Amino acid sequence: WAPNPDNPPPAPNQPRRPPLMSALAARCPEAVAAALSEDPEAAQLPFVDHSWEPPLCFAARHRCPAIIFNLMLEAGADVEQ
Repeated sequence: WAPNPDNPPPAPNQPRRPPLMSALAARCPEAVAAALSEDPEAAQLPFVDHSWEPPLCFAARHRCPAIIFNLMLEAGADVEQ
């Protein structure tokens, strides 16, 4: 890409949401369970490309139901993170 006054620079690409993040945003227990079965460590790791937010904090911010918190805690989510 070369600077050109007639052609603005391309917009930055937004990182894709990980499956667990998408499931939490949808507040869907079935999707959370599926994401955790695909990636059992997902509940334990922060969303690196999304401000390093821990999954439990993301779930709380999106007002997920208690069953989702139970699923994530069973998968090893750290409440101290």
